Amino acid sequence: MIAWGAFAFGAVYPWAYWPLFAATAAIGILHLKGDRSAAPVNTAVAGAFAVVAAAVALQLVPLPQAVIAVVSPATDALLRQQDLGYASGLFTWHPLSIDPHSTRIALAAFVSSSLLAVGLARVLGRVNLAALGFGIAAIGLVLAIFGVVQRSTGTLKIYGFWSPVHQPYQIYGPFVNKNHFAGWMLMAIPVTLGLACAGLASAARTTRSDWRSRVLWFASRDANHIVWATICAFAMSVALVLTLSRSGILVFFLTMLMIAALLMRRRAGGHWALRALGVAIVLMLALGVFALTGLEPVARRFATGPGLSGRQFGWFGAIRIARAFPITGSGINTYKTAMLFYSTRAPDGPYWDAAHDDYLQIASEGGLLVGVPLVIAILLVAREIRWRLREDYDNRTYWIRVGAAIGMVGIAVQELVDFSLQIPGNVVLLAVLCAVATHTPGNPRRLRTPVEAARR
Repeated sequence: MIAWGAFAFGAVYPWAYWPLFAATAAIGILHLKGDRSAAPVNTAVAGAFAVVAAAVALQLVPLPQAVIAVVSPATDALLRQQDLGYASGLFTWHPLSIDPHSTRIALAAFVSSSLLAVGLARVLGRVNLAALGFGIAAIGLVLAIFGVVQRSTGTLKIYGFWSPVHQPYQIYGPFVNKNHFAGWMLMAIPVTLGLACAGLASAARTTRSDWRSRVLWFASRDANHIVWATICAFAMSVALVLTLSRSGILVFFLTMLMIAALLMRRRAGGHWALRALGVAIVLMLALGVFALTGLEPVARRFATGPGLSGRQFGWFGAIRIARAFPITGSGINTYKTAMLFYSTRAPDGPYWDAAHDDYLQIASEGGLLVGVPLVIAILLVAREIRWRLREDYDNRTYWIRVGAAIGMVGIAVQELVDFSLQIPGNVVLLAVLCAVATHTPGNPRRLRTPVEAARR
């Protein structure tokens, strides 16, 4: 499903995202109901996700016109301009969402990804996390090759035959927009580097301190895994930088610095030489990418690009919508419809169908009704990740979890100026990373409840 979401144009078309939603929901439900010996469901996170889904579902409940006019006067005023049946009194009931069809799609995406994240978290403590990580790395390597080949040929057709109607010059690899490709890579690269760090941690635990053992270690399976993970991470990093996505490049450097800083901590385990080797790998990877791609194109992109001023119109539009719909929002996934009435551009100016800041867009589309439960859910997930990182007894598990957590942080930072998480293929990868970051460790002798971990 991760591969389908990425290679099927990011699953932005109905023929791609409806099967994706159905399959990921089925996987999550099977893991929730099957294998009673697996870890218990994380009720706090699952409950938070359920409350968010219920809040979005409330936007789809039909209400009388009189109730809508009291609860959300802006919704009533907009529907009277947009919906002839509503304005004429032919239809006296309508949901709070100004575009119920778009909100239903968003609700299906959230529910399916939440089921996948919660269900998968139950069983990951009993499977080989490295195998899942290497699967993500392999998909990322193939995506990187597609991206580099597409850019080098200069074609405006995905796979050589498909040209999107909307801004075909923005395509990159199988993705319709280069920023969304960068968003996928920002989540996958830290996981791949987490595999390399896990190999170093394993070597620190099993390799003797004499130089002969250290030299022989380079022929071991752990060393091969590190080489493979580093190659995949390097290829993905090159493809990301070649997108010339400014948000992607800046967040890429941020994630590299975070990984390097964590490697220098004593929690990384092992001899200082191995920790230094890990830091060297991360820094050489970051510097090697620019040595290969060249600094001039990147510098020119940052120097001549429109900057944040080009996104301000989307931001100001979201703020205007949020002020008009402060309680219930205009409906999740309805920004593009609301902007027909709340745009700050001239009538003949460009049309913005996304705010290029998912936090502002959630505030405008969800209001307090969805925004408050979503903030609580994010805080609960962050708390759960913190607890799990503190109780990880296995350095291999710790580093893969760290990679997933940094990937989540990276995409969260990019969402300040982009909207990669409106792409279904990216949402599926985020759900898998959430499951990896929050899953319960598999050793029953060392398992601790969050309360026990906090007391410790």
